[in-house]
Amino acid sequence: MIAITTESTCDLTAQQLGYAGIETVPVPIRLEGKRLYEQDITAADLISTITRTGEAAVSLPIERRDCLDTFERALQKADTVIHLATSPGVDMQYQVAMDAAREFGGRVRVVNTGFATYALGLQALHASYLVDRKDSPEMILAALETLQQQQKFLFAVEKLDFLRINGRIGNFGAFVGNLLGIRPVIAMDGGELVSRGAPRGDKAIQVMAQQVVAFSQNLGQNVQVHTVYAPGGETVAERLRGAIASVLTTATVHFPPQPFGVAVSANGGPGTAGVVVMPAHITLPRGTVA
Repeated sequence: MIAITTESTCDLTAQQLGYAGIETVPVPIRLEGKRLYEQDITAADLISTITRTGEAAVSLPIERRDCLDTFERALQKADTVIHLATSPGVDMQYQVAMDAAREFGGRVRVVNTGFATYALGLQALHASYLVDRKDSPEMILAALETLQQQQKFLFAVEKLDFLRINGRIGNFGAFVGNLLGIRPVIAMDGGELVSRGAPRGDKAIQVMAQQVVAFSQNLGQNVQVHTVYAPGGETVAERLRGAIASVLTTATVHFPPQPFGVAVSANGGPGTAGVVVMPAHITLPRGTVA
């Protein structure tokens, strides 16, 4: 039997994790000098605290002990664990998981997914489906490697204040950017976060929709579209979903918007919204998406 594990920053809900049978390694954050875990604070409360204090919330590396505990629990009911990790281009979780996996003599296989947040979560859900289908570990690893080349993840922030707080841009840049209504579009490409334009206002929705369409055309197959949002970004996510649906009208699966967890919310701030796209044929466990 195979068990699937990933990180708590996969942005899957407790219901999704339960249906799929996925265990997560908790990712700690530092806020106001305190060490917290995602279950200790909601994304809305995190944003409120950062706005009030002006202090960044910093994602910390996962604890080796937490990895070991998660793998040990999973191996109590499985012969092999496949652990899906956030891209090492974003944080250090992959390296910690690899180190912990060495304790289990090859029974834990760690995957660099090349992505983060809900794109990571969707890979974990698909892996869980493949487990239910009785695929071998080698087949699942090969399928995940293929999927990593067929995913696109984009998001846009509403204001630049949180990027300033997190040291991504300076005070003057944030002031001017907010004054001009700039909404940076950011993508994961090659495991790294990269800029995909700095449109103003609602044009960010169109930029993301255009890039989704181009990605779908280059992929040469029908896609499924998952919009995601931080607190305050629900309307933007719905509009983004509508903008994509108005162009990709044939055999495209559009899922309801999914909330971001604390990681993207802490860095992007309120109003952040984005989209994960992947082939329509990628199947997810029943009950994990509406």
